[in-house]
Order: sequence, then structure tokens, then C-alpha cells
Amino acid sequence: MEQIPITVEEKVEQLKFTLLTASPLANVSILDPHHKQEKLKVDTLKSKDEFFTGAYIHSFTIEKPVSGEWQLQLESKDENAYLLLADYDATSKLHTQTRTKEQLSKLHATNQFFYEIEHDAAVVQTDSLQATYHITNTKNPQSTQTITATGKDALSQYLTFTQHDTVYSITIEIEGKTKAGELFKRTMVDSIYHP
Repeated sequence: MEQIPITVEEKVEQLKFTLLTASPLANVSILDPHHKQEKLKVDTLKSKDEFFTGAYIHSFTIEKPVSGEWQLQLESKDENAYLLLADYDATSKLHTQTRTKEQLSKLHATNQFFYEIEHDAAVVQTDSLQATYHITNTKNPQSTQTITATGKDALSQYLTFTQHDTVYSITIEIEGKTKAGELFKRTMVDSIYHP
């Protein structure tokens, strides 16, 4: 059985899950922070989409989840792989800015891009922030640069892109605390083309 921890902070109205698996699942269940099993209505279909052809898509929603660490449990008869998307219906804590022509021009000239994520200081404890950036050259996926930062600096980093005519995949794992002291975790996925 695969167990996946899901951190939920206070005031989340709804949590929507989309789970893609390579093989069918025998069972999907979720335990709340008090180890009580939540009743799930899981909708499953087989993907015909061009990106995940043949994948099994499992969708389910939890209304007004209590804060704390939940455990998503997946059971499969065969070896499996998964991609989990969790959509939190809650006050936005983090967001990125739209890239400007000036920023992209600087990237071309300097091989660096200033990546900035804004946070709502009225909702998030700035000093609690931790971020890990994984920057992957899509032409050479084994070439991944990792940057870890904490506090105010966690959300703004100069990223270096050395190879031109390349798409770089950026995955940022962010962890912090709300003003109420509740832990929250988010993963942001982005990409940048270096001309």
C-alpha cells in the first residue's frame, strides 16, 4: 500500500484530487488527521488524452477538510506509478508574476532569471517559509540544479540557465506556516524557454 501525506491548513473550503495512475487501483482511501477514514466517491475513467493516453484518472473531493496531515492510501494489484494533483479551495497564499519582455531579454543576455513568488504576509508567517527549487534542463533530464532557501529569501531566487534554445522545467516545493500556526505545503510547476 502506498501512503501519501497531504497537509491541509485551516479554512480550506474544498480539496479536489485528480490522481493519474499507470494501472488500475484496487482501492483508494483517505484518513483524516485523527486517523478516521473519510468516505470517498471516486470517479475513474481511462484517459484518451494525448499526454496521458491509457492512464487511469481518479477524481474525488473532500468538503471542508479539517486542518492537519491527512493520509491518502493507494492499493494496487500491480506495480504502479502515479501523479497526484490537489486543488485547494482556500485563500491564496502564494502566486507568481507574469513574465515581462524585459525579464526575458535579461535572461537572454545574462543566462539568469530572477524568479519571484509573492506571498500574502497577512496570511503567511514569512520567517517560516522554506523552498526547494529543482531546475531541470529538458534536453538533459539528469542535469538538475537544486536550490534551497528559507525565510523571506525562500520566494525569490536568481536561477541560472546555461544552455540556449532549451526549455527548463522548474519545480518548487514550498512549506510554511499560516498566521494561525498551521503548516501548509504547495508545489509549483513552471517552465522557462531560454532562447
